[in-house]
Amino acid sequence: MKDIIDTAVSAGSFTTLATALGAARLVDTLKGEGPFTVFAPTDAAFAKLPAGTVEDLLKPDNKAKLASILTYHVVSAKVMAKTVVTMDGQKVATVNGAKITIKVGADGVMIDGAKVVTTDIECANGVIHIIDSVILPAAKPSAMEMAMEMETAMENAMEMMADGAGAAPGLEGALERERLKVELLSRAAACARGESATATDLKEARELVAALEMLNPTPEPTLAPECMGTWELVFSDTQLFRSSPFFMAGRAVCADGAEAERYDWFCDMHRAALAISTIGKVRQVYDGARIVSEFEVSAGAVPFLSDVVPFLRYSGGMPLSIRGAIVSTASVEANLGDAWRLLMDTVEIKGSNLPGLRQALDAGVRLESRSLGAALESVVPTYANPRPLFKTTYLDARLRISRDQDGKLFVYTKLSDATSPTRYDEVPADLGASALLQGMASKLLGL
Repeated sequence: MKDIIDTAVSAGSFTTLATALGAARLVDTLKGEGPFTVFAPTDAAFAKLPAGTVEDLLKPDNKAKLASILTYHVVSAKVMAKTVVTMDGQKVATVNGAKITIKVGADGVMIDGAKVVTTDIECANGVIHIIDSVILPAAKPSAMEMAMEMETAMENAMEMMADGAGAAPGLEGALERERLKVELLSRAAACARGESATATDLKEARELVAALEMLNPTPEPTLAPECMGTWELVFSDTQLFRSSPFFMAGRAVCADGAEAERYDWFCDMHRAALAISTIGKVRQVYDGARIVSEFEVSAGAVPFLSDVVPFLRYSGGMPLSIRGAIVSTASVEANLGDAWRLLMDTVEIKGSNLPGLRQALDAGVRLESRSLGAALESVVPTYANPRPLFKTTYLDARLRISRDQDGKLFVYTKLSDATSPTRYDEVPADLGASALLQGMASKLLGL
């Protein structure tokens, strides 16, 4: 019996689908062990899309978007037609991570509005059901919305199994992944991404992560197209800034053992010394060739008002703050399938709201880490530019778990398929004074 890919190719009516799977580098995935259920659109279904859509999706720059659409047609379980017809109104998680909606009526079975026209084409690693339209995933929800949706899906699935409906082969693993993700994301939200985590929080989060890693649905995650895009850090069991390749490189310079322990202590003291600052969004952008780490921070800009205006007894400071993003870029020197070997390129500050400094930074002032390292290599025989290893141990369309060389955890949720770094051009360099004045005019003066 042929696998899903060979079955689709030999059928002759899935030429566009086969081409798209190749462009998205999903052929090997769907030739894997599975089992999978594929709701396969025919060439005629792709032809219904607006003119130029397919050609645009096949462009290399749109690989991540194409993969997101294609994996929305795949379920990580073998679900035969006799099971599908019992699932009216249910939402089923796809390999994409988003859920398709099944409707069963007098006209047959509909998947997100696409009609199932042929069922139960059995393959060595799953089953194909043919649909008459291409289905498109909705925009990705927030991490909290993800947790709430997954919790609802788990409750529905448990009710179905309690009623004796059982679960399709392979579906139990998918449900367990969803349950673990709900618990992990809920814990991450409760302890401020790990910044306020207790020892018990960390222990339980690590156990949840280990369980998810055992159920990783993506065999070579760093090679998968789903890995590309913009990811937001939602949990870490160490300092958040250690997700930056700059700090990974710092660790790679240290020997294992006592030196590594001293580096851990240094990072903890570094954060303690800067406790007055607030960590905002922490993101990673991966485009297939490099990783860009965006670390947004703010700090109070003006001290107590009474120091400036003595007759005021208000003990707080002015609502102004210094803001900016520390942006570190590293090249992926080697993609090992489950890890990247990184080489630091640059560190720069973007979107600074400090007048004067912003102009200098925008003019190109930055730390050229690679050039500096190369210079050191030329004069210090024992020095080598560090090349830290950054592993990905779990990946689906919406969640990624990574570990540094010491196994420290970094959990990300996917924000988008965008592979371009954030632009900070529109951030005004005024310490937030314009926003403060606008607020005073609006709220105090009614202007």
